[in-house]
Amino acid sequence: MANTQVNSEKLHGLTDKSESYGRMVVKRFFKHKLAIVGLTIIIILIMLTIISTFFGSDINRVQLLNRFKAPTAEHWMGTDELGRDFFSRIIAGGKISLSLGIIVSLTSVIIGSTVGAVSGFFGGLVDSILMRIVDFMISLPRLPILLVMAAMMGAGFTNIIVILVIFGWMGVSRVVRAQVLSLKEQEYVLAARAIGVSTPRIIFLHILPNTLAPIIVNASLQCGGAILQESYLSYLGLGIQPPTPSWGNMLMNARQYLTSAPWLAIWPGIFIFFTILAFNFMGDGLRDAFDPKLKGR
Repeated sequence: MANTQVNSEKLHGLTDKSESYGRMVVKRFFKHKLAIVGLTIIIILIMLTIISTFFGSDINRVQLLNRFKAPTAEHWMGTDELGRDFFSRIIAGGKISLSLGIIVSLTSVIIGSTVGAVSGFFGGLVDSILMRIVDFMISLPRLPILLVMAAMMGAGFTNIIVILVIFGWMGVSRVVRAQVLSLKEQEYVLAARAIGVSTPRIIFLHILPNTLAPIIVNASLQCGGAILQESYLSYLGLGIQPPTPSWGNMLMNARQYLTSAPWLAIWPGIFIFFTILAFNFMGDGLRDAFDPKLKGR
């Protein structure tokens, strides 16, 4: 009976410590001013895309009499060469870019975390093979390979996601591997092994949850990187294809109107810049919140 009470108290103490750590992370994050700015920008963009889905106008509605109208109260960001409302198309492009960035980030993190965890846990030959694959993938010149693969596979939302995921998982795999190398020697992992817990259960239920901090930070930073990569692929005509709007193909289309309608290039550029900046700010804030010792490095 006494042992049960002691174990209960220990478990309660561990739960309190876990909750206390979570509250500390949240507090440190909300003290990071730039992280709050980044989070606010991302929330606003997400809300605008949700609202536009239900209440937005037809983004492909052509009104030739309204071609190249400067920003007005009716058209907040002006109109394009076909008289389409540019604000509606910018928000629709944001929905494409944000969705793609989030999907690429989550998929890359899942693959990279799994590879890193397996590599770090088993070590030896498995570790050597997996890490040499990671080294090979990292050594490839990313931009030329992305362009070649986009040209071979064809443009489109799904193909761009596949291409970006193929070249997006290596960084997080290295981070997770380094964490697992230290965690697998901890007492709770050795105890789990001793009582016969299966290897997948040890990796995914006992080790990986303790690597969430760097995984979350990498996911945030990778989301901004994926949006940027999609933008320049679309700008080069190898990404999202018109009439579906994306910030990249809107920039590509605006090249020939830089003098007559400069807002067609200015607005997509501003949205790309601030979205990527917001994700980077949020990633920095998460890094400092999870490990304040890294602040300022």
